[in-house]
Amino acid sequence: MKQKYSVLLIIGLFMFLVAAAAAGFTLLRPRMQSSVSSKVSIGALYPASQNGWYYVFVRPDAYYKIQGSPIRFSGTHFMPGERVAISADGMNTRTVVADSSGSFTTSRMIVPYGVGMRTYTFTGASSRTAFPVEITVGSGNPWIVLSNYYAPAGTAITVSGHQFGGNENVRVAFGGVDRGSAMTDQEGNFSLVISVPSGSPSQSTITATGEVTHMSTSQPFSVAK
Repeated sequence: MKQKYSVLLIIGLFMFLVAAAAAGFTLLRPRMQSSVSSKVSIGALYPASQNGWYYVFVRPDAYYKIQGSPIRFSGTHFMPGERVAISADGMNTRTVVADSSGSFTTSRMIVPYGVGMRTYTFTGASSRTAFPVEITVGSGNPWIVLSNYYAPAGTAITVSGHQFGGNENVRVAFGGVDRGSAMTDQEGNFSLVISVPSGSPSQSTITATGEVTHMSTSQPFSVAK
């Protein structure tokens, strides 16, 4: 008889422990957030889908750019199909739409003139999540190459410039006298044909100067007599 009561007692205790454990698990189980906050969060997690939580991320094609040069950005883990506003140093510039996977790549943008740090911020209209990206804007180190460094007056000389500001007008002077100008491409390169002026001294200088960046560089030139 004692054995029977002992078995019943053990069974009852076991059932009580199982029930208590089940109740404790239910009470301690965390509740998932069911909606997105109306506030904008910087790089915050948000419930993008039932598959889990995602962290938005945006990267530029390069973190160092020469002023006036082109730049593109690629973003991931935004909400599928949402519009993403882009601002540069607090000024709204444009918007881009994320694809079905929450990713995007911007079209070509021009880095503003001015050396220093620039901050681009990407804010999702639906996720209300913002992600800042900082890039460094440099002045570059311009230089020119001449097709010929020794020639008589009247000879055509091609001046090729590099690392000026992107889409910048560059003026070229021979011996301090302006001989024309050319617009650089997106990477700060240009090419201009000038002629050796008559009456120039035997030793002279060809100089190229950016009108926006004010960067200047020169090469010596010898005039054949």
